Amino acid sequence: MNTPIKVSCIHPGFIHSEINVQVEKVPFIVDTDVGCRAIVKAIEAEKANSFVPSWPWALIRWPLKVLPSRWIRKMS
Repeated sequence: MNTPIKVSCIHPGFIHSEINVQVEKVPFIVDTDVGCRAIVKAIEAEKANSFVPSWPWALIRWPLKVLPSRWIRKMS
């Protein structure tokens, strides 16, 4: 099909916001402005999947898919 509709799946990492202000241990968190700019850039790129921020989530998504949940819980 040739349609003008584009779909992008944004996989957000930790972006500083009111939701996580009380959380003490937030790995790889980015500032709100940095996170928002990265989301806009990912949407404008029209990629099917984007990890925001890309580092380190694009790299560690593969191990997270295959490692047992109990191992992941021990690492956090």
